[in-house]
Amino acid sequence: MANEDNVFAGSIESLESVAVKEAWGVEKKIVFGPRRFWKDYVMRHFQLDKGAQTPLHTHDWPHYVVILSGKVEFVLNDHSYILDAHSWAYVPSGEKHCFKNLGDSPLNFLCTVPVKGDPEA
Repeated sequence: MANEDNVFAGSIESLESVAVKEAWGVEKKIVFGPRRFWKDYVMRHFQLDKGAQTPLHTHDWPHYVVILSGKVEFVLNDHSYILDAHSWAYVPSGEKHCFKNLGDSPLNFLCTVPVKGDPEA
């Protein structure tokens, strides 16, 4: 499966940003998905500015997360996990969750969801 641009490698920085509703200081980029090599899932790159967080929310699909850089508080229901670079997190479907940047620099992570979990993909 090829991609819409016929490009097979590149930097995440060069990808187009997609707006994240109800969040300031959060940038999302689609790395892989239906338009780029992966028809069933979407891998997104998120960057959260210092002090930024994703909204506390739930939905009916899981997330698979890998922290690339920074320090994050991962909130899952009534639990809180403090994670650093090279950590991972799993969000089961139907569970309340958010990610908060605790560091003094941007937080970067990859988040993979099924296609229904990202309509922009």
